[in-house]
Amino acid sequence: MHRPPGLASVVRSTDRAQDSMVVFAGGLLSALGLFLNGALQWVAERPETLANDQAAQLLHQMAFVLGGPVVVIGSALLVIVGAVSLPRAKLLPTWLGGLGVGIGLIDLTALVSVLPESVDMMILLPIGRFTSMAWLLTAAIVVTRNLGKART
Repeated sequence: MHRPPGLASVVRSTDRAQDSMVVFAGGLLSALGLFLNGALQWVAERPETLANDQAAQLLHQMAFVLGGPVVVIGSALLVIVGAVSLPRAKLLPTWLGGLGVGIGLIDLTALVSVLPESVDMMILLPIGRFTSMAWLLTAAIVVTRNLGKART
């Protein structure tokens, strides 16, 4: 059974080794952020943690940063570099690459959500996260189809 390549290996196959490293690092950062977010949330909800208000508050804040800004910054790296590299290799339409750059820039602006006085900017975290996921899914489908056409 043929296993489809990951985005980093597709980018690497376009002779853009540095870009593939950034794409890989972005995906790894996002995945690690989600994993640690889930682990911290599990610990934060334990009865013994909930009994200590300061510990519970600290764990919830750490879980927020790992599951929000860290994941979105990893997604920004993944999406922006993929959106620039894949159209150059003719694996993605230019308009989809431009859309990816715009989504990545939204992801980057979500960084201000970690500043205490920018509570209103937190809306950018779910917008960035879900639009990044939608772009990655769309790009994966388009790239997979284009690679399939190139093989036949």
